[in-house]
Amino acid sequence: MSPRVTRTSPPQRRGGVKKPQLMKKIPAKKRPSPKSKSPTPPAAEVAANAVAAGDFVHDYLFIRSAALDGSSRASEANGFRWPLEAGGIVEAPDWDPDPKRACGGGLHGVANGIGDWCLLGPPTAASLWYICGAREDETVRSEGKVRVKRCKVLYVGAIAGAIKMIAPAMSSAILALVQTRVASATPEGERATGPRGAASSTGPRGAASSTGDGGAASSTGPRGAASSTGDGGVALAAGYRCRGRVADGGLLVLVERDVNWKIVGYFAALCGEKGVKADEWYTLVGGQLTPCDAEGNYVVLAS
Repeated sequence: MSPRVTRTSPPQRRGGVKKPQLMKKIPAKKRPSPKSKSPTPPAAEVAANAVAAGDFVHDYLFIRSAALDGSSRASEANGFRWPLEAGGIVEAPDWDPDPKRACGGGLHGVANGIGDWCLLGPPTAASLWYICGAREDETVRSEGKVRVKRCKVLYVGAIAGAIKMIAPAMSSAILALVQTRVASATPEGERATGPRGAASSTGPRGAASSTGDGGAASSTGPRGAASSTGDGGVALAAGYRCRGRVADGGLLVLVERDVNWKIVGYFAALCGEKGVKADEWYTLVGGQLTPCDAEGNYVVLAS
């Protein structure tokens, strides 16, 4: 008798036979098509992009002021505010290169410190002073000021620091202005009485006098005298043992030379700053501001 074989089936899972799951088809990722090379931009566009990226190269400096919060005092500014820190590039939102436009249409200042200082406001503690670098090809020049499309802020602070920073550019600009006037200047001196008038003297003991508002007087001869007594005037004494004086709101620039006419020192300050008093004569001795009389003799002050 053959043995009985009992067949057993595999245990069934609860719920019946599990159906095999279908694999979802995953679409293949499309490889990005190679980008076509764009043509090389023109040099002008490359330069513009470089400037926009911060590679800003300026041709000259200008000085200006604003309120302590950076807001411009000009009514045409429409609430424009200057930055409170140096280093950034500022662009005029209303730039207009039209040379006939007098107000608005750009960022305003006095180029190299030579111009109408009456536009800058009083040198008080309630002001921030700016030294900015600008490009000549983005500048519109008018009488006493410049108007620029954009600039790089190099200094923000008190007027003393602004004067110190712009003084070398100011002296160079004044000396260049004097050189262009040497041919027409008389050795004995000139006198300018109208607004923004300029007087120049190149001979020994010559005297240059400017009495109009915003005027300029320059004396480059030995022992010469430069006097600017109008509001916002500039007096430059750049000869050997020269002297100068200014009125309220004026700028005094003195250059000291040795007997070989080598420049050994210079000084620049607004009236009321660094010891400069209105209508007082000064010369430069050992780089120090020194009071003198109208003839250039040193004045000993009582202690």
